[in-house]
Amino acid sequence: MNPTTILVAVLLALVALTTAFPSAAAPAPATCANKRLRKEIRDLSRAELRAFQAAMVKLHDNGAIARYTQLHKKHLTLAHFNPSFLPFHRISLKGFEEELVAASNGVLTGLPYWDSTADAAHPEQSVVLSPAFMGSGNLGQRGCIRDGPFAGIKRENGTCVERKMQPGPWKSDKDLVDKINRLHSGDYDRWEYFVERGPHFVIHSMIGGDMALLPTSSNDPIFYVHHAFIDYLWTTFQLKTPAAFTAYNGTVNGTVYTANDLVMGYPVKRLFDFQNEPHLCYEYQDAQFPTKGVAALAAYP
Repeated sequence: MNPTTILVAVLLALVALTTAFPSAAAPAPATCANKRLRKEIRDLSRAELRAFQAAMVKLHDNGAIARYTQLHKKHLTLAHFNPSFLPFHRISLKGFEEELVAASNGVLTGLPYWDSTADAAHPEQSVVLSPAFMGSGNLGQRGCIRDGPFAGIKRENGTCVERKMQPGPWKSDKDLVDKINRLHSGDYDRWEYFVERGPHFVIHSMIGGDMALLPTSSNDPIFYVHHAFIDYLWTTFQLKTPAAFTAYNGTVNGTVYTANDLVMGYPVKRLFDFQNEPHLCYEYQDAQFPTKGVAALAAYP
């Protein structure tokens, strides 16, 4: 038989075999089925804001927030003062977000965030810290949340969640965030260090009460919108360059941190791609609210 004829016959046989028995290639990676959209809290519609407030109350009443507080307390060492701070809060907030959206009966598109840099100069005038949004902060006097949708909410032990807000200006303004970004762009270790100890802890301290103490901070609904903003800052750091997107390093007390470390059951490298990893699957909408002061109250009577 002609060699060319033999070659053609062999090729045809291989094609037929491949068609009958497809190769056992690795399955395509899972993708997001329902990507959440996180909006600045002042960009929520009135219906979304009311749904958010009602869902938060529901999660207090059904014990979900108490469970999250126990989780946060259990992992205090993992979750603070080291490079794991950001990935820990990213994956744990995602679980909370899914419960929140479900409790809102699907009205919310995701967990809102609070851009506190917009309020740092005059926090006592912030619409976010008003009865229309998160409740006021008990300026200078520690006590139960006294107004707004979360007035009088209780801790797991039955005592009330407290605040003791400090007057402005707060050292957590946009200039500080811009300075951290400018000095430490691309250097995850230094950037995380200054964000955790800067805009992150300033808000905890300035809201005061439960927020001022790590074991109790997640009792306050403000915790969740605040940490969503800290995660938003991380996404802006990541999106600056391809290298920054997967940057993760640091050494604390002799422990070297790498992207292969496990955080809440996930390698850190699986906690970078917030937009496409199926266990994350969310994105942020940049703040669009037209006014940052008390005038915004008019939209939410």
